[in-house]
Amino acid sequence: MHWGLEYQRSPSSEQINLANFCLNNGADFVIGSHPHVIQRMENSFDQKHLKDEIVIYSLGNYVSHQRGRYRDGGVMVQINLKRVHRKIWTESVGYYLTWVYNVNTTLKGEEFLILPASQFHQNRSFLDDFSFTKMATFIKDSRDLLSRQNINVHEYVYDVKSGLWKLN
Repeated sequence: MHWGLEYQRSPSSEQINLANFCLNNGADFVIGSHPHVIQRMENSFDQKHLKDEIVIYSLGNYVSHQRGRYRDGGVMVQINLKRVHRKIWTESVGYYLTWVYNVNTTLKGEEFLILPASQFHQNRSFLDDFSFTKMATFIKDSRDLLSRQNINVHEYVYDVKSGLWKLN
């Protein structure tokens, strides 16, 4: 869905009503974008129709030149499905925080890298102090929002010791 009010970190009543309309009319997943900021995610089970329902209100900015607070990153969502006989169930739903790194190059103009935030937060790698601080702020802001508002959707975080992503 292309919906929502720009820069609003909570879904509008219109988004919520449209998501319910879609789910009530057969949709299993509703994935939205447009506000340029991350909004909450919900994973629930509809007892009436006996099916999983997933709503991702806004993925934020995956690739963008917008550098303001809350707008310099987004999420990738992973939905794992499991087939049991002829029925398909949602096994897990999680997200990866991504941060847009603006590589300032004089020869090529601007260049952007999409960084898995959890991994680069634990291993600064090539990030300068300014960029690392901006990414850390994005991660903190995003985790604060999503830990309060998400329903049954958790973050995949990078485990430095094993080199694997784990559902938190």
